[in-house]
Amino acid sequence: MIRTSQSLLANTLMTLIIGRDWRFDGEDRESKEYKDHCDIISWFADVPSAPFAIQNFVKFAHENCNKKPGEWFGPSSASQSIKGLCDANYKKVGLRCYLCSSSGDIYEDELLEEAEDESGLFHPTLILAGIRLGVKNVNPVYWDFLKKLLGLEQSVGITGGRPSSSHYFYGYQGNFLFYLDPHFPQKALVVNDKHENEIGFPYHPELTNEEVDTVHTTTVRRLYLDQMDPSMLVGLLVKDREAYSQVKKVISEFDVSKRFLNFNR
Repeated sequence: MIRTSQSLLANTLMTLIIGRDWRFDGEDRESKEYKDHCDIISWFADVPSAPFAIQNFVKFAHENCNKKPGEWFGPSSASQSIKGLCDANYKKVGLRCYLCSSSGDIYEDELLEEAEDESGLFHPTLILAGIRLGVKNVNPVYWDFLKKLLGLEQSVGITGGRPSSSHYFYGYQGNFLFYLDPHFPQKALVVNDKHENEIGFPYHPELTNEEVDTVHTTTVRRLYLDQMDPSMLVGLLVKDREAYSQVKKVISEFDVSKRFLNFNR
């Protein structure tokens, strides 16, 4: 769950900093977008000095969510850790975070209080909804709304999976969801701590091509919706007031009996 939560947050930062149109092709390694992408990778390196390292997820959850190292992470612990680490590094990455209630309620006054400053300027905000959509499987009544959210421009994916195995879902076709699977051991991504001490955060360590390639895949995996675990964390990135209004409109106009998110004042 920690690794898939990192995937959701990394995708959010990629969308925020680089945009949705850029693609990694393995060839263009001199562009600004590629270097920004390497910076983001380094923020998730497996060393405590990296702001979004697995060690910092574990440390935050231990200190704030009563989770011992090695203990199972659920959507609540994952979302709280993402928010805590984003808050701690806001001046460096410029991302705010709002957590929905466990019932899927989005309280507009609380969200805007998080997203807007005293002048009324709307800051990029990641909306996280930790929800459960059934007992053993996702209730079919929610399938269309789940796909609707995944298809939004503001979607940054879903951390969920199948029972006992967390996956990161990023798209769909029909009733199949496409996902990334972290259950494949590989070498830790270790960057030299001196980069942070010398030039500050964010930093751009000299990542090798092989290290960069380890965070990409050419394998497409899919899971039928009825095999998905009902407990999940849904992420939506609203960069500005217009994006927020669009998300609110889509959610509010969806059949209330078939959706699991609701805006409330």
